[in-house]
Amino acid sequence: MPIPNPDDTLLLPGTAGAPVPPLMPAALQIKVLRVVVVSEDPALAEQLSAGLDARGHLASVCNPAQAGTLLNAVPLPDVVLWHLNQHSAAAAVTLLEQLQQPTAADCAVIALTDQPEAMARIEAWLKRGISDFLPLALVSGPGDALASRLAVLEHTLLKRRERAWLDSHAIHAVQRYEEVFQKAPEAALVVSARDGLILEANAAAGQILGIPRSDLLQRYLSLVLPDLFDREDYDPQVLALTDTLRLTEVRHQRSDHLRRWLDVLVTRVPWPPGQALLIKFHDITILKEREARRLHEARMDAASRVMAGTARELSDALTSVRGNLELLMRQPASQAEVRDLSGGARDACERAVDLSKRLATLARTPGGGELRKRPLDLKVFLEKAVPFALLTGKARPVLHLSDDLWPVEADEAALTDLLRRLIENADEAMPEGGTLFIDATNVREGRRDDCEQASVRVRVRDQGPGIDPQLLPRLFDPWFTTHSGRDGMGLAMAAALTKAHGGHLQVESTPGQGTTFTLWLPVNIRRLLHSPAPVPAPADGTGPGMLSPLATKPAEARARILFMDDDAGIRAVVQRSLTYSGYDVYCTRDGREAIEAYRKAREFGAPFDLALVDLDVRGGMGGKECIARLKAEFPSLKALLTTGYIDDELMETYRDHGFLGVIPKPFQLDRLVLSLNRLLGTH
Repeated sequence: MPIPNPDDTLLLPGTAGAPVPPLMPAALQIKVLRVVVVSEDPALAEQLSAGLDARGHLASVCNPAQAGTLLNAVPLPDVVLWHLNQHSAAAAVTLLEQLQQPTAADCAVIALTDQPEAMARIEAWLKRGISDFLPLALVSGPGDALASRLAVLEHTLLKRRERAWLDSHAIHAVQRYEEVFQKAPEAALVVSARDGLILEANAAAGQILGIPRSDLLQRYLSLVLPDLFDREDYDPQVLALTDTLRLTEVRHQRSDHLRRWLDVLVTRVPWPPGQALLIKFHDITILKEREARRLHEARMDAASRVMAGTARELSDALTSVRGNLELLMRQPASQAEVRDLSGGARDACERAVDLSKRLATLARTPGGGELRKRPLDLKVFLEKAVPFALLTGKARPVLHLSDDLWPVEADEAALTDLLRRLIENADEAMPEGGTLFIDATNVREGRRDDCEQASVRVRVRDQGPGIDPQLLPRLFDPWFTTHSGRDGMGLAMAAALTKAHGGHLQVESTPGQGTTFTLWLPVNIRRLLHSPAPVPAPADGTGPGMLSPLATKPAEARARILFMDDDAGIRAVVQRSLTYSGYDVYCTRDGREAIEAYRKAREFGAPFDLALVDLDVRGGMGGKECIARLKAEFPSLKALLTTGYIDDELMETYRDHGFLGVIPKPFQLDRLVLSLNRLLGTH
């Protein structure tokens, strides 16, 4: 029965949809069979070569002694016809050993023998690498046995090369897909559908999850993304029906306590011997924070409009009430009860006025007007303001300030109030004391979210117990507080002052690891680079003449005054007057607070130049005992005494108690300033 033509066979069932293998490159296909005849008999070699050429093959002749150069020929031979006998056996062994090397060419060797060989000898040569044996009698006889052998060998070589190329193509394809998978910007995990083990993970997944890729492999997905399984919309039955499941805003708590929000897409994929889940996800934390900030700012804008109107109406009403009360207090002195009542009402009005100012601050109109921004050397400002804000606190500051901080345009008074509120909040978070870390540096590329402007970044980090993550979104809301006895407007006002400066205030906290407030203050880089020489401000501190942002040289240091008096009204008026006259003033209520403030100021490297203390304090330490204790620790202390008892012996013996002079009460503020100017050598 003749062998059927393969082209006439029918397509087998089940093969219609089989994948079509890629076509082998034309360079690897055999078009003309290249044959080399190796023999010591030149006549036999020429005869065989001529017969091969006649059959359409490309034949050449080679001596066994030169057979070692066959593998270096270009192009390489497909078949070697070796006249194998006693004389050429050693050279044949050498060639077969070379063909066994991994880098050797794909070449078949047919042994031509003078007579049929024994089966044992044929098996030995087959093990050496001979492809076939053919007696010379069959080559020259009828039947053309060599042609049929070459046809079969050509088909075998073609299949072998095709299989090798397909294997190589598959290996390269796997390598390419693995490289694409590993370098893909979208995070991806391959998880076993049967037991939830992670089979593959790319670098982006490890970066987002905070776990190295090597540690992700062979871990259970439920341990890596536990919040994925807690979602109500994660239903394996739905996944089994649809093959795809999308989950939005999946929470992930990293091992470094950073919280991330992920959008997750779960897809069922074939993965021998069964199926797997391809889990792709990307980090939307920045987008979620940005959206939350937009919503918060929208709420704050609405609240600000309400508060601005309330503050304006409240201020107008209180102005009328206060004026009428002042007229009432001008009644005859016999009406003492009326004066007491009106005095209490006036104090209540003052508190209401203070409330209206705070509401105006939250409405981004501090003090009822616009900020008076001027270029400010932030390094000098922080070195001065931080110690002053912590004089009565228990925290110890540690400052890390870059030497090349860019100058910012800010209202110094408003920025001082902003920093004081942040520092007081951090100090209250550490009631037993601790270290307050404050650092400042330039940020050239802008913040990590939607702010592209270069800024100066100031971070205030405490060692307190931290804040519950659920409370962080409400931290800057007015009247929300985590401290009892506080009205909760401190941080809200700090956020409003920050926004009034065109900056941004952000809070990060991990329970048990403290809280960090990050303040970004924008810098006008174009003005910084292209501004002309510094222009001094007017002598009265007003007008359009502002210092250039290049003027980073600090101004002349201001003298520091420590003022102690138990009367709040006197403290307020003296602080306002001396501050207006160019002094830095810190006020305390009694001698104990003054001693603590003086010690801390020396400890922080910002000592007071002079202490101005009252002689008598109701229910507390007076100025005489206070200065005596300070003089024992700091002999170089300069101190002035104020007293309302003009007949006190200290009026004559003040130098014996460490005072440079006595200022009797009531004193005139301009004379007080003049005395301090002369004593400290200031103007």
